[in-house]
Amino acid sequence: MQTVAIFGAASGLGAAMAAYFHAQGVQVIGIARHPDKNLPWRLQVFKR
Repeated sequence: MQTVAIFGAASGLGAAMAAYFHAQGVQVIGIARHPDKNLPWRLQVFKR
């Protein structure tokens, strides 16, 4: 299984890339300043 890390995954181009890779079956590690947005592909959120 492939894995990608995407910075800025909560909105804009980063969110689009994360959704695309997730739909392709790629494991996505999304990094975002605002992880509380309702992202359909979100599995787990870690907060400081």
